[in-house]
Amino acid sequence: MVKDNKTAPAWLLIDMLNPMIRGWANYHRHIVAKEIFNYVDYRIWKLLWQWCKRRHQNRRKRWIKAKYFKRVEKRNWVFAEQYPSGKLASCCMQLTRR
Repeated sequence: MVKDNKTAPAWLLIDMLNPMIRGWANYHRHIVAKEIFNYVDYRIWKLLWQWCKRRHQNRRKRWIKAKYFKRVEKRNWVFAEQYPSGKLASCCMQLTRR
């Protein structure tokens, strides 16, 4: 999904990823171990970080972090960007097993 949308705006990418991540987490929450959730969380973060670096090849890592990764509630490094309307779109990246 991320690799197919290299030129999409971040808020659109978030809108496409959120249902997939949430659906996978809800389906597997009773059978998947915590280590697997952490691994999937890391892989999603890595894909998004590579997507950001590709979009801004001449920018520093600190600038990329400030532009795309925000603090949402008590969570740091949440992939987020504002919709054109001004509302904040954030990716549900923190997968937790219930």
